[in-house]
Amino acid sequence: MTHNIFDYFKKYENVPNGAIVKEDMLRLGVSFAPEVFEHVDGYLLKNYNLFASNYDRANTGEMVVKNIPAEIRISSSKNKILPTIVETRYSAISPYKITYDQKGFKLLFKEREIAEVEFCKRPKYHNKQFKDGIKYKDVVALVHWGYKIAISVVRVCSFNKNDICKYCDINTNLKFRTDSNKLNIDPLAKLEYVVPVVKEILENEQIEGSRTLVYGLTGGTMLKNGKSIEADIYSHYIKKLKAEVGGRYPVSVTCTAQNEDDLWKLKEAGLDVYQCNIEVWDKQIFHKVCPGKSKLVGHDKWVELLKKAVDIFGEGNVITNFVAGVEYSKAYGFSTMEEAIQSTTDGFEYLMYHGITPKMTSFCASAGSSLRNEPIIPLDYYVQIAMNWYNLWRKYLLPPVRNHGPMGPGRAIEINSTYNDIGS
Repeated sequence: MTHNIFDYFKKYENVPNGAIVKEDMLRLGVSFAPEVFEHVDGYLLKNYNLFASNYDRANTGEMVVKNIPAEIRISSSKNKILPTIVETRYSAISPYKITYDQKGFKLLFKEREIAEVEFCKRPKYHNKQFKDGIKYKDVVALVHWGYKIAISVVRVCSFNKNDICKYCDINTNLKFRTDSNKLNIDPLAKLEYVVPVVKEILENEQIEGSRTLVYGLTGGTMLKNGKSIEADIYSHYIKKLKAEVGGRYPVSVTCTAQNEDDLWKLKEAGLDVYQCNIEVWDKQIFHKVCPGKSKLVGHDKWVELLKKAVDIFGEGNVITNFVAGVEYSKAYGFSTMEEAIQSTTDGFEYLMYHGITPKMTSFCASAGSSLRNEPIIPLDYYVQIAMNWYNLWRKYLLPPVRNHGPMGPGRAIEINSTYNDIGS
């Protein structure tokens, strides 16, 4: 990498420095000095979640796989970096490295200290297990510095290897975690495990400096006879969970685009926040990057079903995610950064105009996906697209992205994009 992150602080003076470093870490990953692993006991470590989000897993030793801190909070008064939380994406060749000395953990950029580092404390529920040996931590994950319970209900995707989204590592991640850690991870999470773990977290968990306020159900596309059955699965889970934990904590579902009848089924089950991810705005790139979604639903129908969902769940309660950067991938994307930024910005504006809240996950060329060898997307792309999102959000006066925490520098807790870190 030939860039100098400190030059970007001057180039984008109106963007928080923490947001710039965060996006750079998300696109380049981060490595750890060996001594760090001697001091990670007591912190939240990477465990099974739907996506692996590691760049070079094949070159990662077993010790590193088991001992990588899941989330990183950086800050620096010297470099004007407000507390900023970042998802850990491991890469042994990243210019970012976390080290440890008597003063604590530090983040280096090309061997130059850039920020102090904190790791999220390990939740108490991680120490518990069921009588059959199933560990609570292997049932659900606690993310966004303890703010959200992430329940991977459908842990596989029904699309075959040709139709699965090209950036996705759901199926390979499940296989890797099962094989490497000798875990018995069911393709469909069992309610008899999920409910007591969620109750335990909501009733007894308290991460230092955070509160668990929301929970979300997610998973891969689940088909039966060529049709989505996700509404049936998720409505059953929602009813059971709501009956046990009540209505204090809003629940979200992330699933394939659902028809009107299934949207009502989810609504009547008690769903608060509906999310179905279009991933990329350009129709042709959508067809190439998400062939299964394109065949099952199609781009235009996906958008229309999002608009219908707003009528059912209300403005602010319908979300769609973009894998930011995949529309600029060498394999399937636009030839210029400007085209990629404009296309996605057009998508943001159309959706916001119709009361749909778009959000982003910064593209990760995960070792388990078919795009694992993609060239790295420029940092300028990520900074500019986050700025565009924020300016449009202000223009359309939408509420913050529900179930994804507070907005603003030093307050945002979204871990895999900076749209929430820009300002408010």
